[in-house]
Amino acid sequence: MFGGTKQADKEEAWAGAAWDTAEEGDPITVATPLVLRPSSMFLKMPLLLGLIVLGTHVWTIQKEFVDISKNDDYFMGSVEFAMAQFNENNVEEDAYKLLEVRRAQQKRWTMIFLMDLEMGRTICKKHEDIDECPLQEAPGDKKVLCTFIVDARPWFSQFLLLNSTCLQL
Repeated sequence: MFGGTKQADKEEAWAGAAWDTAEEGDPITVATPLVLRPSSMFLKMPLLLGLIVLGTHVWTIQKEFVDISKNDDYFMGSVEFAMAQFNENNVEEDAYKLLEVRRAQQKRWTMIFLMDLEMGRTICKKHEDIDECPLQEAPGDKKVLCTFIVDARPWFSQFLLLNSTCLQL
């Protein structure tokens, strides 16, 4: 074969080729025990797992909230929904109306909106039209700053209040 003894030829062939060159009638040789080498796939598994974790982290970062226009139609529908939910769930008889949108954000690739709304208590009751209703100007007048997270599906006219937190100003 390669110019040496039959056994030496077989060892050289085994080292240089990816297939077994044993001939019929040769005894079967047992492979050497598993040795961990730098090229071993076993040692590459932590690297693969690290890349998977890093990729998941990068994917999660892309789902953070980003600033959007306060005049976006879907956002404004979510603001109206959040205001209605606030007034409906509030124990006070007087209604609150929107004074200012302080933050308008949307979660990337979703219709989930994050908003900071400054609201003031009006002299009107909850179920009255509050668009033209003046704010209370008594010493006990109230302003609140609320953060809402709303999941909007406006094409189905569905909104879901995911979270709300309010502080009195």
